[in-house]
Amino acid sequence: MNLRILLSIIFLILAIIVNPFFIKNSFIADGNLDLPSLVITYFLSFFFFTIASFILIIKKKIQLLRYEIDFKQSFFYFLSISIIPLFFVSIESVLWFGNRFFGEPSKTEDIIAQNEMKSHSGNIFTSNGIIFPTKYSSEYFNINEEGFRTYEFKQKKTTTRIALIGGSTTYGINVADQNTIPKILEKIITNSRKKVSVWNLGVSGINSYDEFKILKTTHEKINPDIVVFYHGANDFAKIYNEVKKKNTKSLILEDKLINRIYVILNQFQTISIIKMIIYFFKEILSVEEKINEDLLLSKDFTKQGEEISEYCNFNGLQCYFFLQPLLETKKYLTFFETKILYERKFIFPNYGNLYNIFVDNVIKSSQVEYVDLRHTLNDIKKRFFYDYVHTTTNGNKIIAHKIYELLVKNKAF
Repeated sequence: MNLRILLSIIFLILAIIVNPFFIKNSFIADGNLDLPSLVITYFLSFFFFTIASFILIIKKKIQLLRYEIDFKQSFFYFLSISIIPLFFVSIESVLWFGNRFFGEPSKTEDIIAQNEMKSHSGNIFTSNGIIFPTKYSSEYFNINEEGFRTYEFKQKKTTTRIALIGGSTTYGINVADQNTIPKILEKIITNSRKKVSVWNLGVSGINSYDEFKILKTTHEKINPDIVVFYHGANDFAKIYNEVKKKNTKSLILEDKLINRIYVILNQFQTISIIKMIIYFFKEILSVEEKINEDLLLSKDFTKQGEEISEYCNFNGLQCYFFLQPLLETKKYLTFFETKILYERKFIFPNYGNLYNIFVDNVIKSSQVEYVDLRHTLNDIKKRFFYDYVHTTTNGNKIIAHKIYELLVKNKAF
């Protein structure tokens, strides 16, 4: 076979192999491609297909109207013009495929659950000022009639019941039902001691005020024996924005055009690397920020915790309080966690340091006994965070074990 034809066939095969539809059906567990992967695969597919075509006719010239096209010269121009986008796509490809296959990617069931959550995210209702998702049922993602990711409330009580209340990390953003903290805790206790049911009363975005509402409105409906609060991050987000004098009271970006463009660009791994470099450069030139620690005394949060504790005592409930970790409180970060960390630092500077002051103040000033989980995920250099606060299945397992150990220590069962 002619060498030119053979090379052309090889590049044509490469073009087909990187075709988005092939990757979608062969490599991605949920059959869904994000924007960066689409850009990479479409560009590489077009690039290899063009090279295959040029190689096949590289010595030929054609007359197009009054112009003679020299394919050999055109091929040279095409390669020259392609250098910059090819360089970008090459870097993005390495980072993207590295994240997919070597960066401890999500389990298949978690990826499927993530997409179901996204597609269901607009289906909501409001109750008592709290926004809940509507009822949903599938293999990996289920929401009951009341908007919680747990058992139906009408179920007859046959076991010891534990209610786990918190925000989106308790709820289980990014993981399947079986990989949430409440469900893992239920498995641990059932396998080692006695049969229990752990009720996931987590709701995305709520703080301790909303958690107290949830306890009061669900207490009589599900009649829990033990209540576990896993929180801190959402309450601190409001305090942080007050200290920094930001208009927003949340870490969620306001929905406007410039932020939409930012979110789209932020999907690219290369953009994150550029932001890391900018952050390091700014860090070298920056002057150490002086913080008024009195602003971080978190009196409202500790007062709320004490009111919850009084309610628990009055109603004969065993209540336990855990302060959650953030990515910035983790000691050993993987490459992809480091990328996420500095991506967040770029937008929310000094967030981790202020959170540490906040937690220290809570533990020191509150009459409630808080269990500090900030350094729970420190010991292993393994990916335990999807983003700045939401934990992976592996991270959830460690947190669930820590909660279990404290319950055993306090003879909660």
